[in-house]
Amino acid sequence: LGSDVPPADIASAVQFFNADLVVLSTTLATQIKSLQASITAIRSASGDSVKILVGGPALAEAPGLWQRLGADGYAGASDAVSAGNDLVGVE
Repeated sequence: LGSDVPPADIASAVQFFNADLVVLSTTLATQIKSLQASITAIRSASGDSVKILVGGPALAEAPGLWQRLGADGYAGASDAVSAGNDLVGVE
């Protein structure tokens, strides 16, 4: 899904596809509010049944912000697959 997809539509897609993991990335600090809205919408629709992994340059500059946003994990691009596998229990 693209960056212009509204949070409610992301949450609907998560439910439609019965996702186990959602990976969201943000480049600019000005996008943090949209990232928070997406995480909130996903949590409202799916609770804790889906894991949320976040990344991107905006979060790399703010250690610990991913936790305050309600994500389950943070990873850079080179570690995202491994981190996602860990979150959903894939070996």
